[in-house]
Amino acid sequence: MARPVRIDVEDQWYHVVARGQRGECLFHSPQDDNLYLIELQNALTRCRGTLGAYCLMSNHVHLLIYRGFERLSRIMQLVHSRYARYFNRKYRKRGYVFQGRYKAYLVLDDRYLVNLVRYIHKNPVAAKLVRRSKDYRWSSDGYYRYGRANPMVEVARVPGFEGEAGRRVYLATIDESDPADVKVFNTFVGEAGEEKKLERREVGRPRGRWRERRGMSAIESRATEEAAAQGCRLEELRMLGKRRKQSRVRQGIMAKLYEEGYAPSEIARVFDRTPSAVIHAFQRSAKCQ
Repeated sequence: MARPVRIDVEDQWYHVVARGQRGECLFHSPQDDNLYLIELQNALTRCRGTLGAYCLMSNHVHLLIYRGFERLSRIMQLVHSRYARYFNRKYRKRGYVFQGRYKAYLVLDDRYLVNLVRYIHKNPVAAKLVRRSKDYRWSSDGYYRYGRANPMVEVARVPGFEGEAGRRVYLATIDESDPADVKVFNTFVGEAGEEKKLERREVGRPRGRWRERRGMSAIESRATEEAAAQGCRLEELRMLGKRRKQSRVRQGIMAKLYEEGYAPSEIARVFDRTPSAVIHAFQRSAKCQ
């Protein structure tokens, strides 16, 4: 029987679950966990993706990934192929390290997204490895709780948990959620097949579809016009410098383009930023209005 075709849609969050072959251990030492996170960061940087949360268990992993312009399957192929080569070489093994293809669930509901963050961080508690989520080393709970990030990987808080207010919300609710209460969507995504046009989940705006794609030249022209109106050049706004004026202008233009209906991944490519940076810029702009 043929495996179901999985849908891989741009500008969406995905809950990715991957298990060790035959349920075997994936991480035997802290070096293994760190190497996996390094490869994950390398793949996300290369493919312009964003990590919203993670938890590395002994024989499986949970990842919350925002997919940009590159397919989710490409991101996971880069991570798992490189980690598998490292793992087999280090432990003198042969064959598959991961059990079949990873599972990926499309997240289309903001409420589910918030619960999913808590679910991922409570996995070690549910497995009785620790009594509290904050006691587990290999998850992003420390970042959501204290702003303490693992230097091997960059995490961006998902909508609903941004800033100090989001941190307080997380602390107030992390112990309320039960992993059994989290609904797992049965929509598979990630592998070959025509992309299905789905209703986009837009942050801070009514539901609807992203503006029809008009090519990078169109969005670059709009960005160039807005930059000129602010007395800047687009090339200046692409730089990694953190000058206050430059940063403020860049965020304002990204928020405006997002409000006009351009997809976060398209805007991110113009400014050499991540899609989450675009969403955060829009949310900050909305709060100031």
